[in-house]
Amino acid sequence: MPKSNGVEEGTNMEGALRVLIVEDNPAIARFLRRAVLAADAVALEPCLALDDLDAALERGRPHVVLMDLNMRGESALPSLVRLREAGFPVGCVTGYTPDVMRTPEDVPRLQKPVDPAEIASLLARLRAMLPSAPRHLHHADAQQAEGRASDPEQAS
Repeated sequence: MPKSNGVEEGTNMEGALRVLIVEDNPAIARFLRRAVLAADAVALEPCLALDDLDAALERGRPHVVLMDLNMRGESALPSLVRLREAGFPVGCVTGYTPDVMRTPEDVPRLQKPVDPAEIASLLARLRAMLPSAPRHLHHADAQQAEGRASDPEQAS
């Protein structure tokens, strides 16, 4: 159950990536929440309507945003542009193909249906877009970093 600040109860927030899910379908929002948690990130209380986006941003203070492109029949593209202009890395999870609903080329995009591994990969891409990424490394990330540090060819 979410707290008043939009963060899931029992979530250890220290250093974890905070993710706002903007999705009008509650079942899909729940699926995305589980995928975000499985990726060792913090799933903030989902935003189910574009009218609630500003309040959700203020309440949850996310690092990144996962966003559907069609919110109750309304295009979310203007909100996506506004979020990016405000400095939020945004990834799209949509049922629309790029020929039906275009997004800027540098916006990571997944086609529904998606699986949790795709969400984890998308979150890693969004984390890399942060000006100063949260210092929460996953076990696999830490192993890769150790491997790079011990490889003399990659040391510089």
